[in-house]
Amino acid sequence: MSIIEKALKKAQTEPDSARVALASEAQPASNEPSLSLKGGLSRSVTVDRNNLRLIGLLPPESEADEFAEQYRAIKSPLLRHSFEPVAADAVSRRLIMIGSALPGEGKTFTSLNLSLSLALEKDHSVLLVDCDPANPQLSRALGLLEYPGLLDVLADTSKPVEVALKSVVLATDIPRLLILPIGRCSENSSELLTSLRMKSLVRALNGIDPRGLVLFDASPLLVTVNSRTVASLVGQVILVVKAGSTPQQALRDTLTILGSASKVSLILNQAVVTGPMGYYYGHSYGHEAYKKP
Repeated sequence: MSIIEKALKKAQTEPDSARVALASEAQPASNEPSLSLKGGLSRSVTVDRNNLRLIGLLPPESEADEFAEQYRAIKSPLLRHSFEPVAADAVSRRLIMIGSALPGEGKTFTSLNLSLSLALEKDHSVLLVDCDPANPQLSRALGLLEYPGLLDVLADTSKPVEVALKSVVLATDIPRLLILPIGRCSENSSELLTSLRMKSLVRALNGIDPRGLVLFDASPLLVTVNSRTVASLVGQVILVVKAGSTPQQALRDTLTILGSASKVSLILNQAVVTGPMGYYYGHSYGHEAYKKP
């Protein structure tokens, strides 16, 4: 029995009362900085869906409806958990990191498609952040590698993060979808992501929209240290696991690294499944599992 199957078996007997709710997160905490976008963003970009299909970051049009249904199933519990009552001093569950144990498991594909699905929700916005300086696939695919972004805000300490972010967060032609590209990478990119300023930046992003979600496409956790810092700053972590590829020991090591600080979910990617929906969901030891083809 695999580690994911054990988690699901445990989930069947775990009571819902295991999650303790102490205070509502309907509004951001009063001590969090607010990044007001009332004046609009200085730049807007177009998401080229045709190009994204060509490079494999969107499913073929012939499979679009099937994938859309799968991502609806994935985002439903994610949204529910994002707005569950939490302790007053808890990290916002609207802050979500998407990572993997190792490279090549489909985390950027998942980040992009999940963001597009979330942007369809009429009551929520989504900000997708490229947080993988080692392989900024998201910014590259969207044609944003030359744009200033996350790393520029972290490097330039002459401005408060709230001011700096207004010039680098990008609107898109997709309603309710914002993008923060990686920015200019340098030799100290990892150090920037583990700095105290990164913590302030994450809190500022959380203040943009009290009904919005912020998704971080982060580096593989067993490859770089910076993604472990990002995981400590968010309220939920989605771990993408490639079926038949990710070593179980790598998955165990990654879950050990994440510990219990954040609510951890698993998406089993590229799995061959049977059944009317082709996915599964459950949780154990704070972890949740989703399965999709």
